[in-house]
Amino acid sequence: MPGVVRAEMFGQLTIGLEAAWNKLKGEEVLTKENIVEPMRDIRRALLEADVSLPVVRRFVQSVSDQAVGVGVIRGVKPDQQLVKIVHEELVKLMGGEVSELAFAKSGTTVILLAGLQGAGKTTVCAKLSNYLKKQGKSCMLVAGDIYRPAAIDQLTILGKQVGVPVYTAGTDVKPSEIARQGLEEAKRRKLMWLLLTLLVAADRQSYDG
Repeated sequence: MPGVVRAEMFGQLTIGLEAAWNKLKGEEVLTKENIVEPMRDIRRALLEADVSLPVVRRFVQSVSDQAVGVGVIRGVKPDQQLVKIVHEELVKLMGGEVSELAFAKSGTTVILLAGLQGAGKTTVCAKLSNYLKKQGKSCMLVAGDIYRPAAIDQLTILGKQVGVPVYTAGTDVKPSEIARQGLEEAKRRKLMWLLLTLLVAADRQSYDG
């Protein structure tokens, strides 16, 4: 299933799933009738996590179809059956197979993390750089999110925590110029990876450059 899943999805979904499981307590089998409320909780959790409506609809439909047709499995409770089905569909939603990071054959590999405010770009950027560092890769973070309050400070702090250098140019320089300068600095240091964060405007249009 295509779609973008925000980092906050997991926290929101956990709450929704817990509510869903509780509504199946005491049931002996999954039916079209008794999964209505649980699926409503799951649907709400996904939407609150900013998963796109078409993706949510397909997800809920797929889980519902499988749940109703699963039948009775000895020793497995209905809520446990639904947990298994939802887990499998979430794996598909997130891409299913694990893929290795693609890297440039020569020079510095650039990873761009772009999204709306609160999508988790800065945190993911720091975690990814920490992962690369543990793999023995040299990398640097570039603070290109000049519009969100304290975004640069947050990335700088996280960079220090994971021991990865952070390139900043303040908030008066265009993100495109910051990206260019950051790449030049990474090349000068002969670093293998460059992670750049950018904020996408609320109207989902790209910034100049």
